[in-house]
Amino acid sequence: MNKSIFTSGLACLAFVAACGAGTPPAQEPSASGNSQVGGECKGEADCAAGLTCDTSDPGGQCQRQCEASADCGPGGVCGESKKCYRGCQADGDCRTGYSCQGKELAKFCDVAGEAHETGEKGSEAGESK
Repeated sequence: MNKSIFTSGLACLAFVAACGAGTPPAQEPSASGNSQVGGECKGEADCAAGLTCDTSDPGGQCQRQCEASADCGPGGVCGESKKCYRGCQADGDCRTGYSCQGKELAKFCDVAGEAHETGEKGSEAGESK
C-alpha cells in the first residue's frame, strides 16, 4: 500500500510540475512561430493570424479586439479596454517589463507601472489607447 501511495504521489508531482512549468499558454508561439496574444512583436508579421502588433508597448505586444476572454484564445484575457492580453496569476507569468494587473479571474500582463483601475491603459490620465 505504501508503495502505491508513493507512486501516486510521484505521479501527482510530475503532473503539477508539467502543468506549472514553462510559459503561460498565450505566450507560446503558434505553429508558424509567430507570437500569440501578449507576445513580442516588431510588426504585424510577427503575430499569429488575426492579431495586430501594438508597437507603443516595450518590445511590442500582439493583441486583438475582443468582447469576452473567449475571443482571445487559450490563456488570453479580454481587458475592459476590449483588447486581448496575456492572462496571468503573478508577475512571474509575464515577460520582462510587464506585470500582472487587473482583478482576480481576469488578471493580465501589461506594461509594468501602468495603472489599470478600469483595465484600460492610460485610465489615470483620462486618455485611452
